[in-house]
Amino acid sequence: SGAIRYTGVRFAGFQINTAGNELNGITLAGVGSSTIVDYVQVHNNEDDGIEMFGGAVSLRHVVLTGNKDDSFDTDNGWNGNVQFMIVVQNAAIGDNIIEASSVSPNTGPPFSDANFSNFTFIGNRSNAWRLNTGTRGQYVNGVVSYGQACMRWETTAGDGVAGFNAATDPLFNSVLFDCAGGLSIGDTTAAAASVAADANNTTATPDSLGFTFINGPTETLRPVFDVTTLGSFFTPVTYVGAVRDSADRWWAGWTCGLEPSSDC
Repeated sequence: SGAIRYTGVRFAGFQINTAGNELNGITLAGVGSSTIVDYVQVHNNEDDGIEMFGGAVSLRHVVLTGNKDDSFDTDNGWNGNVQFMIVVQNAAIGDNIIEASSVSPNTGPPFSDANFSNFTFIGNRSNAWRLNTGTRGQYVNGVVSYGQACMRWETTAGDGVAGFNAATDPLFNSVLFDCAGGLSIGDTTAAAASVAADANNTTATPDSLGFTFINGPTETLRPVFDVTTLGSFFTPVTYVGAVRDSADRWWAGWTCGLEPSSDC
């Protein structure tokens, strides 16, 4: 489908016909793996920031700010990748940062089975993750600073379905979870098992993020997962989180709302 680069979608997503039926900022439906999506922002959208409906497209350098529903939503067996993702929720509106779903009822494949690396999630709304029907995948090298529980791990996430392992689906590696509401609501046993599967995850270390989303000394010292083991899409990194330090400004100059000089 070509390429989307350095693109901002702002104040979009109006209601269609009835309440609760609004347009996403960006919808990628059945888009293939050769499509390039790099340096994109969705800001203050009326519904989800980005929603994936199947396909295998991957994304780099994603900024999602102030979106009214979920920041990033997956459905219908999306099997792509994301690397370098900043999400900052609005203090007054918004739902989950990620709602990971596939098909309903949850009777098996296609699972949504995507890989995320180098993400920083900031918010205080519902949950950083809502793990819903038929979702697997892997989240590595992340930092989560959240005012509620990190996850809402639902029993419909895939428990009991052939091909789904509640202890490892989804899997987390080298993720710092700093959530005021604890790790999870819902299926707390499955959530704890998945996070405990890698000793490089932590739920007991406060983040030291500066300027809302930039790594501080705590993040700099975190162990790093070798993201190249997830496939050739990923760029090798030596740090967790989306932004290595104050000199790492991949987000600057084309986004809005992340710093005073880039007001929307």
